Amino acid sequence: MKKTIFMMMTAVLAFALAGCRLENRVTANEGSIVFTFPADFRAHLPYEEIPEFELEFTGTIYTNIDASTANRIVFSKNDDFYLSEIVASLLAEYAGKSYTRVLSTAEVTKTKMNNLVPGKNGELKHETVVLPVTDGKVYDEITYLRLDNGLVLSLEYRRFNSDYSGTDKTYYAWPTTRPLNAVLHYPLLLREKEGGERELLIVPLPDKVIYRLGVGEKVPLANILKKKDFLDAFYRTYPYPDHTMDPREDGEFDLEDNIRQVKEFYIDNHQGRYEGDAFLFTYLGKVFAITFHTDYFIIDYVS
Repeated sequence: MKKTIFMMMTAVLAFALAGCRLENRVTANEGSIVFTFPADFRAHLPYEEIPEFELEFTGTIYTNIDASTANRIVFSKNDDFYLSEIVASLLAEYAGKSYTRVLSTAEVTKTKMNNLVPGKNGELKHETVVLPVTDGKVYDEITYLRLDNGLVLSLEYRRFNSDYSGTDKTYYAWPTTRPLNAVLHYPLLLREKEGGERELLIVPLPDKVIYRLGVGEKVPLANILKKKDFLDAFYRTYPYPDHTMDPREDGEFDLEDNIRQVKEFYIDNHQGRYEGDAFLFTYLGKVFAITFHTDYFIIDYVS
């Protein structure tokens, strides 16, 4: 009996160690990283071209093979100082077309980053560097970048200021509890065509609007296509940009202003217009209608 238990524990330990190794497998990306819609499900989209995003840079960025997906990239084993410059450049490029959520704030006097240095065998290895934090605060944040193709790219990182290099500057590194990562968001609407065939439609959304159906880890696309539940209006329902149930946020909800925000987004970016009493917009050649309610709005496919 003891031998059996020992063998089981050994097997579990070996599996766990193997899992740790898998989680740290990385691939080198030279010059660019492309965020795309999952290849296995592109046939369910009615578009000749599917919007994507290419992050371009000079040099090499390493990404986690097992944690990354087609539209979600997890960065791993990089020179943090180099990656910080890439993030800073991207945020600067989309200044004025982005918004940031502060996830947490920590009061500290110093924090860590890693750089890559040559090891004894010539291979690069990580060297930890301790940096002073000039204002005593470190922020975990997510910034959402509104892309020209109608999609949104989010970046999750840790931000702080330091005079480590001799002058005070902002650094971006991995968040406190997870790796630095980026997601290209594909909010989806499920439609059932004549004959029962189902297709996925991409819907652009205003800043700060949360979607329930999309490409992500919570609900696999295979399940979305298979289950009738996802045809319900609930999955075409979106809260207004300023609507929140968070008791930490103050201020009264202004319905008229939020309806205005939604309309302006589609008018400015996606041919939003009234046709009769219906407010319509067009994205990737498909026409959608919006109906406005007290706490939410609904998007329906038209043609």
